[in-house]
Amino acid sequence: SLWCRGWNGKRIKELAPSADILNEYKYGGGDWSRYEERFNKEILGGRSAKKLDKLIKEKWGDRDYCFCCYEKSNLKCHRRLVMEWMMKNGLECKEY
Repeated sequence: SLWCRGWNGKRIKELAPSADILNEYKYGGGDWSRYEERFNKEILGGRSAKKLDKLIKEKWGDRDYCFCCYEKSNLKCHRRLVMEWMMKNGLECKEY
């Protein structure tokens, strides 16, 4: 996963888009539907909500946490894809 310049907080590399997914999107014509398809399949596909919940709690404990992304809008952002997946799989989350 790529590191967001200036961010020094905790991160979950397993939920970040791979360099391959990002590069295809950035330099391969900007096809968001393809990005979304690949992200959902390669990053979120096959995950279990229980294991993701455990992974998050290992990083943050029982504290509140947030997902950050350098995109200005959530319309074309991996954090929205993660949140949609979480809600669909019974994990509580809110967007602020």
